[in-house]
Amino acid sequence: MPAFIAVAALVVVAPQALLLIAVAVAVVALLMWGLGAESGHRARHPQVSVGKAEPMPAVWSATLVTLVLFILDVQGVFTHGDGPGVTPLRYLLLPVPFAVVALGTRRPPEVHQLRLADAFLAPLLIWGLVASLAYKLLAGGEISGLSFFLPMTLAFFHLLRRGGPVSEAAAARMLDLFSYAGGAYVLVHLAAGLGVPGIARGAHGHQTAFLLAGAVAAAFATGRRKLATLELAAIAGIYVLYPAATYVTTAGAVLVTVLLLSPSRTGMRKIVIGVAVPVILGLGFSSSLSDGQDSFASKVLPRYFAAIGKSDNSDFRREMLKLGVEQLRESPVIGSNFTAGFALPTKFRVGREAVLPHNDFLELALAGGLVALGLFLGWAMATNVYVLKRHRLLVQAGADARARLVWALLLAFNACLSVALFQPVLFEMGTVTLFFLLYACLRQACEGADDPPGQVEATDGSRRAAPARS
Repeated sequence: MPAFIAVAALVVVAPQALLLIAVAVAVVALLMWGLGAESGHRARHPQVSVGKAEPMPAVWSATLVTLVLFILDVQGVFTHGDGPGVTPLRYLLLPVPFAVVALGTRRPPEVHQLRLADAFLAPLLIWGLVASLAYKLLAGGEISGLSFFLPMTLAFFHLLRRGGPVSEAAAARMLDLFSYAGGAYVLVHLAAGLGVPGIARGAHGHQTAFLLAGAVAAAFATGRRKLATLELAAIAGIYVLYPAATYVTTAGAVLVTVLLLSPSRTGMRKIVIGVAVPVILGLGFSSSLSDGQDSFASKVLPRYFAAIGKSDNSDFRREMLKLGVEQLRESPVIGSNFTAGFALPTKFRVGREAVLPHNDFLELALAGGLVALGLFLGWAMATNVYVLKRHRLLVQAGADARARLVWALLLAFNACLSVALFQPVLFEMGTVTLFFLLYACLRQACEGADDPPGQVEATDGSRRAAPARS
């Protein structure tokens, strides 16, 4: 009843919240359906028996410590990329995960097998890091790719581990701590939106919507439905305070990922991957470039912004997209070879002559051409394919804690990729550092699900043979 009263009051005060409430209801329904299908043998979500206390992998501890520091950054020091006048203090976050991993690794780690996703990301990292360093140090470039490629090194932390797969106890502990940290972040994000004294409004904005998605996913994965409900209510308040479309697209990414993670053997997974997502992205991209009044963007976006009472910045984004595509045509293969920055000149008055085009995929294409964009997209797709297969194996083997952790982390990972379509999230030190750390955690949680002869630790502490690959 209190929740119903709160929702009713929210609708009366801010009618534009109806859209987010409808999306939230759909998200909750699919989250519950996905988790229920994942472990249908349980009527509820009991806590995992952790048994003997075991330390978590060092990269997981590093991720939690970095997340806590990011939450405590109420002035937004870490939410900046390279640019004129930007404080170099943002780089202070990067050594933290390296230090935690170094201190938490008691024995020399073993370098484990590279996967297809690593084969895409490694050449992009080497190329981009060398070129960005040369551009920054030799040419004195103000806006380089260092804030993107230096944190990218964290993605390969998943290769450094000792022994076999992580235990169910460690996965359960990581999921618990991640849900607590996520709840704290939702609260800080809401406080920033409310303008609480001492917290800068730009410190935690809509570009971090993927962390909100991860927080809710972790709460559901641990069975903390009350916490998840409170987080969703807080997110509704965040949306009302600043109704950015980024929150809606993040919710859409969560819905698609839940469908992909469903263990059912229907063709829904292939349909979503092969048809729905490319069609939606293609329509959105082509209509965004069109100036015609009959285009999808020209019809839908003005109505959306009018309904939520927010100024329409579609002209600015369309101009950025057009300028970016025109520049890309001049050097489509390797772009500027990461030696000309990522910003674009604009006729709009935004306080500086050049701005980032608010689309990380376009920014990457401008700097590294279609080669860099192809490597990054190949990495993202290979990661999803790999994780989806390993998640199914973990579910079938009864490794409940690891499966739920993978479920929550993949939701946050894909949510960040969706935010990157509309915000320069991957070129801000704090967000991109967390993004690649979440990827490292995700990969490490999946490792061992297919190791022949293949034994996976189940929730009860026993070890079962992993199902054969299919």
